[in-house]
Amino acid sequence: MTDLLFLLFMIYFTIRNSILSENITILSNMPQYHYYILFYFFLFIVYYSYSFFKYTKNKFVLLAALLMYTGLLFPYKVHTVNGTLHVMLIQLSVLIILIVLIHYIYHLSYTNYNQSLQLLHLISSAFLFILTIYFFCGCINGLIECLLLIFLILIKQNIKNHSIRSD
Repeated sequence: MTDLLFLLFMIYFTIRNSILSENITILSNMPQYHYYILFYFFLFIVYYSYSFFKYTKNKFVLLAALLMYTGLLFPYKVHTVNGTLHVMLIQLSVLIILIVLIHYIYHLSYTNYNQSLQLLHLISSAFLFILTIYFFCGCINGLIECLLLIFLILIKQNIKNHSIRSD
């Protein structure tokens, strides 16, 4: 239920602008949405970092959460230090999460090879699908952000289901 609420709010925020050419960062620079988006992402990051930390037991998830929220606090403006910090911190946090997931899949392959292949296939499919949309649209946009959240929910559910079966 919580995942669905996060997805509905993400869709709500992304349709405030052009879903194919703008992302939530642009919306967060608007005064009427700024604090709502910061609050949404605070809850989002706390919820998903806790969920992934609980199942992966990897402390780098917490580092990624801290970097992501810190990046969100820097307002994005083109060709400024704040804009560069915004982009770099968020990209670094996503890279850390990907490394954590690859590490998790690697260790999972020793105990449950089929599950690790399913998870690897899901992550690979997400990456290729989002990359295709990125090349089509030429930017990170609201559609990609919504799809990332959908894939994040699916990955979390896959990890959660494996964790329940192995407990």
